[in-house]
Order: sequence, then structure tokens, then C-alpha cells
Amino acid sequence: MRTEIVLTLLGLAAATGCGAESSSQVAAGGVSSPTTEPSLRADTVLRCGNDEVPLDRLTNPRPATSAESAPKRVLYKFKPGDIGDLGDYWIVDDEPERVSIIREHVRGEGQPSTEVTYDFASWEYVADAPGATTDWMYFGGATSCVLKRAFEGLNDATITLDPSALPQPGDRVVRLLVDERACASGQQATGRVRVPVLELSADKVRVAIGVATQQGGQTCPGHPPTPYVLELPEPLGNRLLIDASAYPEREIQEGQERQARRAGVQS
Repeated sequence: MRTEIVLTLLGLAAATGCGAESSSQVAAGGVSSPTTEPSLRADTVLRCGNDEVPLDRLTNPRPATSAESAPKRVLYKFKPGDIGDLGDYWIVDDEPERVSIIREHVRGEGQPSTEVTYDFASWEYVADAPGATTDWMYFGGATSCVLKRAFEGLNDATITLDPSALPQPGDRVVRLLVDERACASGQQATGRVRVPVLELSADKVRVAIGVATQQGGQTCPGHPPTPYVLELPEPLGNRLLIDASAYPEREIQEGQERQARRAGVQS
């Protein structure tokens, strides 16, 4: 794997990110979708929880109501009540034995809008399954997931700024908290944090972070976030810190502990 690092400020061409290992090249940039996003490669794969969503299903969306034959029959005959209006969804899979759909999550009044989330639902053909009343079974999905770019060999992670050490313009390091989304037997991701994308421009630092998969089976108790120091090749300045692993990309926020204290809430 090769770390993708692009420095466009001051004519610099390349640099090295702290803790980064080689990663298969994934192009940086932007693309327009149901939610506007700078372009990515057409073959980019996103994840909604454990479900894969090819980027072109969003950039060239096909309404769920346009599905033909078996997929259309499944969607209309076996649609749970909590799915809502099929007209809001786009097709992800319409294979003979799997149907899945996705939509931008509809927020209730007063819900925060700092990130775009998605609703995902899937059905699979399970002929002769014990106790089944139909050949198609609804598997639900990762409701209200944040889409993440899939990097080979890496688990998704949520990244926030360490609230005890927020970055300043003169800093050449950014202290992050990395929360691995996969089961990890209650352990932090120390030594397994990877940086497949690090890009500096005049106004942004784009960084994507993943966590190398643990070997062997893992149990799923909660685990604390992992402190991680991201080294920059030059001072941060007034650039925004952007999570380039999220789709759409978004500004990295400070951890909830500091936010709660500022709001006078006991954390």
C-alpha cells in the first residue's frame, strides 16, 4: 500500500504522514452526487456499516421505483413499514439473489446537520430457509450510517480532534482521537492506525484514516478511542482539517467531552 500525499501549497510535490503505511492508491478530489462532493475515482467503493456501496450508485442514481422484475417485486411485496417512501431511495444491488437500496437520511426538526447520513436496507433470497414464510428475507441494514471510503485491509474509523489539545495555526502536529468501528475485544488501535490519504492545499488539510484489521476473532465490548498524532510537513496555519474518509467529506470536529463542557453539560 502507498500513502497518497499531495502538497499543492508553495509548489511542494510530496511528503510523508506520521504512522502511515503503504496503501493502494486512491485518487483524491471531488464528485457531484445527490449531496455535492468533490470528485473521486469512478470505481471508488464506500461502506455503510459492513455493506458496500459503489460510488456510481450515488453519482448516477437509479430510483428504487425503476427496478425491474425480481427486485421490483421484492421492494413492493416485502417492504417493511419503517422503510418509508421507495421514491426516496436509489438502487445499490439488483441481483437475482440480493436487493439493496439507499437514501439520504431524513432529519427530524432540530436534529443537527453537521454530517450527511444515509439509510440502507437489503433483502436476500434464502430459499428453503428453516421457518421462513417467504424466499426473500429483509435484513435491514446500517440505518443512518455515515458513508466511508473503503480502503483495502483497513477498518473504518471515526476521527475527532483531541479536546485536550486543539490544534493552533503554528502547530506541525494534530492530535486526534481515532475510534475504530470494528470489534476489537475492547482494545485501542495503538500501532494499527494508518493514513492512506494526506493532502495539503492552500485552505485545507484532507486526511483519511483507517485501522488495520486485527488478526483472529474479536469480541465486541466497547473500546476507548485511540490517541493519534498526525504530523504535518509544515505548520497548519488557517487551513480547515477535513475528514477525507467520510462521504461527503466534512470538517473534523472536536471531541464531545470539550463540547459538553462548553455547553455546561456534565460528561
